[in-house]
Amino acid sequence: MRLRACAIAAWVSCSAPAAQLDMAHSPAAARDAINSWARRQTAGHIDHLLPDGALKAGTRLVPVAALHLQATWPKPLRKDTSGTSVFHQTPDTTMHPSQMLHATLQAPYADSRSATAIRLAYKNPAFSLLLVMPKADLTKFAATFDARHFDELWQSLHSSRVALSMPAFAVKQSLGGLKDLLSQWGMQRAFDQQAQFAILQGMPTAITGLYEKATIRVDAQGTEAAAAAAAVVRVTAMPPSQQEPQRFEVNRPFLFFVVHDSTQTILFAGSVAKPETL
Repeated sequence: MRLRACAIAAWVSCSAPAAQLDMAHSPAAARDAINSWARRQTAGHIDHLLPDGALKAGTRLVPVAALHLQATWPKPLRKDTSGTSVFHQTPDTTMHPSQMLHATLQAPYADSRSATAIRLAYKNPAFSLLLVMPKADLTKFAATFDARHFDELWQSLHSSRVALSMPAFAVKQSLGGLKDLLSQWGMQRAFDQQAQFAILQGMPTAITGLYEKATIRVDAQGTEAAAAAAAVVRVTAMPPSQQEPQRFEVNRPFLFFVVHDSTQTILFAGSVAKPETL
């Protein structure tokens, strides 16, 4: 299972207040202060965001963001712990999820040539959970699923009566590869020696380290998710209806997105190939 929390995209509203830390002479103390802030902001779900050695004498700036979301369904989903449902991890490998969730509801739904999708609203209407189930290999689908594809899928959703069946799942993960992800989504300049950060004008700077931890749990009651992210910037010279409901049975690997609906900002995104609960 893979999870990405796009907390960096929410730095403006979720970032830490400005603070002066002596990273040149006391990098360990500065790291502890940043980790403590992230821990408090995520209700203890994210611990040790920055590992030992993340801050060095050349560190000049560490933008940090944290997010904690608790969102319940309008009505609890029906829980099934019989273990009889089948989930196809691969064409040749199956498993029986320990907990399945069921509901028949009116929800935005899409069925394209490459995937089916459903958007599940939370009681707080500002957020929703988008489930995307590719019709072919998840890895190949995810490799080309970018911002444009997400927008096209979002726009194709239409209200339908849906019979939903999905596994409960939980993911907790430390993430790598953020540099490649953010470059793919339009932040290439931040990682080369020509990067310009207004607060450090006149210094050759670049983002030399990206750290992120995230956790999410989806169950019969709703979703709880937390994430924290930090970028280490160093001085450097380096680079509704009554019709028969559509069936949305999540029985093979899928993608999920927790979205702020009005801005279509993705707060959490991930994939599940083997549903597990924590």
